[in-house]
Amino acid sequence: MVRVLTKLKKEIDELPKFKEISFKKHPMLGKKLLHEISFNNNSNISYDKVIVFSPTCDICHEEVKRLTRSSKQVLFVGNALDSELYSEFIQQFDNKDNFVALSDFEVFKKLNINFYPIFVTLDSTGRVSDLSSKSIF
Repeated sequence: MVRVLTKLKKEIDELPKFKEISFKKHPMLGKKLLHEISFNNNSNISYDKVIVFSPTCDICHEEVKRLTRSSKQVLFVGNALDSELYSEFIQQFDNKDNFVALSDFEVFKKLNINFYPIFVTLDSTGRVSDLSSKSIF
């Protein structure tokens, strides 16, 4: 058994390392994201950073916690297809005003959201100017 595990570890170590996924042709680029997700911003906050997260993603948990403690104005768009998991996850945060529950599967398909987290930068008009699989803020 130890021999098998040692061999498996060696094979895993030889796999290419994940760096970042390129989104140069992603369908969200150039779209007004807040309009696409039907987010009615009733506050005076102007968001230029968005993280699309899943409550089942460990990396997302770390990033959302880190970003809620920062002074940046970040909008948190969460996968709420399982509303119970989503609600459980956001209960740990005091200010939920900048959290958006996205529960329409068609929107996920339309925006081509296949994994998490996705870090999004919006330009001054609210259009998506950059996406990354690694934190860009």
